[in-house]
Amino acid sequence: MLVKKPINFLKSYSYIYFLGIGGIGMSSMARYFKSKNMKIYGYDSTPTALTTKLMYEGMVIHHDNFIDSIPDTILLNPDKTLVIYTPAIAQDHILWQYLKKCKYTLKKRAEILGMLSQHYFTIAIAGTHGKTTITALIAHMLYKASYPFLGFLGGIVKKYNTNFFFNYDSKDTILLVEADEYDRSFLELNPNIAVVTSIDEDHLEVYNHDRDLLYKAFQQFLQKKKASGKSIIAYKLFNALCDNDALTYGLNKGDINAQNIQVKDKKYVFDCILQKKHIKDISVQLLGEYNIENTLVAITVGEYLGLNDDVIRNALLTFPGIQRRFEIKINKKNIVWIDDYAHHPKEIISFLQAVKEIYPNHYLKVIFQPHLYSRTKKFSVEFAQSLSLADEVFLLPIYPAREKIIPGVTSKCILEHITTKKNYIEKDFTDFFSIPWQKPTVLATVGAGDVATIFYNALVDNNFFDYLK
Repeated sequence: MLVKKPINFLKSYSYIYFLGIGGIGMSSMARYFKSKNMKIYGYDSTPTALTTKLMYEGMVIHHDNFIDSIPDTILLNPDKTLVIYTPAIAQDHILWQYLKKCKYTLKKRAEILGMLSQHYFTIAIAGTHGKTTITALIAHMLYKASYPFLGFLGGIVKKYNTNFFFNYDSKDTILLVEADEYDRSFLELNPNIAVVTSIDEDHLEVYNHDRDLLYKAFQQFLQKKKASGKSIIAYKLFNALCDNDALTYGLNKGDINAQNIQVKDKKYVFDCILQKKHIKDISVQLLGEYNIENTLVAITVGEYLGLNDDVIRNALLTFPGIQRRFEIKINKKNIVWIDDYAHHPKEIISFLQAVKEIYPNHYLKVIFQPHLYSRTKKFSVEFAQSLSLADEVFLLPIYPAREKIIPGVTSKCILEHITTKKNYIEKDFTDFFSIPWQKPTVLATVGAGDVATIFYNALVDNNFFDYLK
């Protein structure tokens, strides 16, 4: 698999400045440039464990949004500085306005990935759900196989403790990326292998609140494949995406499917049918049937790249998991804490169904933090329906991320529609800990914000870890 050497589009720049460096996608790109011995600077509004880690790795980061907070090196060298920004940064942001006015070169993160994809053999994983898990599975597989690649991930892979992989001292290096539909970012890519996992209504504000435009964007993504490229799409999307040459996958249907599915020692064991090939005894520690489908995609990509079946089996068996994807934080006989990033109603349904399947005799208490005012407004009833799978629900205030307040939209819009036992937590967890627990319990923190950090601090404040001793 020969590819062109990448164009050194950085040769004019000595410094990289990131607007929104603490984002999961932005931080992986910052690590990419750091791996190329570039000097990295950045801004993010909120200090986090991730920004602290980036600073430990040698990057200079500030959190004040004043012009004089920008490092002098950046202020004094506009011609030698490349500014990379996330669309989460509003164009009326004071730092964005200043850099634009002073004629810095500004590029979206997606544009940089697009440049890379023009010159590397590229595997791009798109979809409203599942893309981080699939990308991480493939990254782990390639790493275990010593395959040369660059990997940009939307989550932190445990054991490696990173969202960026690199091993690219070869002409056969490939680029592995998550293809994000937000802001139509994925249309900057030119993949050789294009994957679409799912298309659910999310980020519709980007698509004029038109579901058809969302589907059209995914069709355009598939059409951007390079000559002789390959599509891999979920079986249920085949008719909607109109890609007759695509390979389809699903649990029981499609060109790639799983058979003889069993659960042994809290691991899934199954056979993979890959067109005419039969790969037996795949074992994966990821929980939830949706992760079997994610695994099928990773297997298909590994086979396409020519990896040995035993290498694929071993990589799947040893996959360490991703932070905040069905991450078991506490695992005691009567108390289990699971943290998950699910922030769309369909993701929550899949997650809670998996929890109830694995812990059928436990009382399920969910602590949910809605993510974005717009999403809460649109899906308040659907969120309530999905959360009502739990025995008891605790709702936190909305995590706004990039959004401004929408008057009248709060977590209580969801609360009123929940049909199971429900509570609203505004400041502390007093009510949460005052209720006696009389049977084995699963505590599930759910959402794309900082719900896990808030809950951990509540456990500490209420001496919960002393209770567990």
